Amino acid sequence: MTPGTLANIDGKAVRILGAEGFPTGLADDQFRRLIEGSPDAICVHQHGRLLYVNDAGVRLMRAQSSDDLVGRLLTDFVARESLTPMEAGLAELREVGDCSPRYPAQMIRLDGTRLEVEVVIVKTLWCGEIAYQVITRDVSSRYAAETVLRYQAALINHVSDAIIATTATGLVTSWNPAAEAIYGWSVDEAYGRPISELVGGAADPVAIVASGGIVHSTHRAADGTPLDVRVSAAVMADGFVFVCCDMTALHRAEQHFEAVVGSMAEGVIVTDKAGCIKSINPAAVQIIGGGLEHLGGNFFEITSRFRFYDVDGVNIPPLQRPAMAVLRTGVPFYNQLYGFDRPDGQRVWLLSSARLLAPALPGQSDMLLSFADVTDQRKTADKVLFYATHDALTELPNRVSVLRRLKKALAAPDDADKLRAVLFIDIDDLKSINDTLGHTAGDELLRAAAACLRRVVDPDDVAGRLGGDEFVVLVFRDASREQLDEMIERLRRELQTPVAVGGTTTAIAASIGVIEVRRDEKRSADEILRDADLAMYEAKRARRTVDG
Repeated sequence: MTPGTLANIDGKAVRILGAEGFPTGLADDQFRRLIEGSPDAICVHQHGRLLYVNDAGVRLMRAQSSDDLVGRLLTDFVARESLTPMEAGLAELREVGDCSPRYPAQMIRLDGTRLEVEVVIVKTLWCGEIAYQVITRDVSSRYAAETVLRYQAALINHVSDAIIATTATGLVTSWNPAAEAIYGWSVDEAYGRPISELVGGAADPVAIVASGGIVHSTHRAADGTPLDVRVSAAVMADGFVFVCCDMTALHRAEQHFEAVVGSMAEGVIVTDKAGCIKSINPAAVQIIGGGLEHLGGNFFEITSRFRFYDVDGVNIPPLQRPAMAVLRTGVPFYNQLYGFDRPDGQRVWLLSSARLLAPALPGQSDMLLSFADVTDQRKTADKVLFYATHDALTELPNRVSVLRRLKKALAAPDDADKLRAVLFIDIDDLKSINDTLGHTAGDELLRAAAACLRRVVDPDDVAGRLGGDEFVVLVFRDASREQLDEMIERLRRELQTPVAVGGTTTAIAASIGVIEVRRDEKRSADEILRDADLAMYEAKRARRTVDG
């Protein structure tokens, strides 16, 4: 082939360089300018060393000029794994003008980065000697696009949602494996058919796009099975693409869950991370005396209107309530007993549990509250406890309860629960009432005495029956001696008010002893009761002396 003539390379005409390098003449000067301005990188090498690199090659290799490249070995710029097929291709070039097929290769640029290229090699002459013209094209963008397309194709083939492409008139042009699994039609059966026939329902992409791009619809599989489907649609250049997510199993699970939760006797409430109520089941509505109207409301704001109690009946302030701590810290609680006063005034006792639905995300997770109404059991237990700690006849605290309360007060570390005084009261007339009117009348007298104590004793104090005709009052107020004397006097007047006993009326005669308790009290509870008993006998003797 004559230098300066054209060779056919992969369907394209490429000028062959002449014996003196570039040929001369007007036409050949134009050819040289074409080579210099070619968008493809073109170089010439002889015996493996570069003789010439055009401007595109300089840019491709990230060099400052061709001087950075000319004279260096070509192998400096070709990845080792790309050399073997290129060297084999060179051996196949027999005559000047022969050209190789395209070879994929990886070039190493001056800055060390690698670039995916395709090369074509042409056997030529340079200064009368055999040389090789290498035409290099950057295909990295094409490879990247092909990689993206392969990824997209793999994604479409492996996602669980049906991805369906159609023409503008609704004929199926693409039907992925998930569409086959969901609808039961193979790709061969689906291709070219109207999408509405295949999904067993309306599939109007214009309406879907107009409604925001997503709708929920009922489709049918090839065997007629109904499917709950979420459908999205988008406009493409040559038609539409549909993404159909089969929600059937999820909806069935949700319906099953809702049926189970709805039929539970246990109350269930779910709140979001801010405490807003997301769901509440019928049992919860019944237990708390209302609730559906509170959906969307803040659980803590709503329940702050109710008094809330711990197992001992002590009120828990709103900011200290246990569910708030669960939401904030993520630490759950299980089967704890709490009480609250319903809007109708009834106190309800609940066996309660609370946990985050995502325990690892405190402050960000929804919370599950569950509770069972154990009010009846609590009342039964309270009744048993009441009669274990109270006198059955007068329903005042019994001796065991009084002693426990007295010991607790003596051990209290602060003044808030410190004991100020103890009143010991003996009903003087009980034996004569029992002897003359009977023991039933005696019981009526004791109940009347207990009622007098309740009317006189302050709510912070404790009145109890030790047994027989003996009563006691524990005074916890910071009362002076004068105030104690006034209290004793009020009690005497209350007892002397005639009461109905055994078909007659009578005043209640009583002897009252009082003993003060110091802040640094050293006596035990039993010793204090003993001293109060002695003070009562002193009062009884003094009263008899006066009466005698």
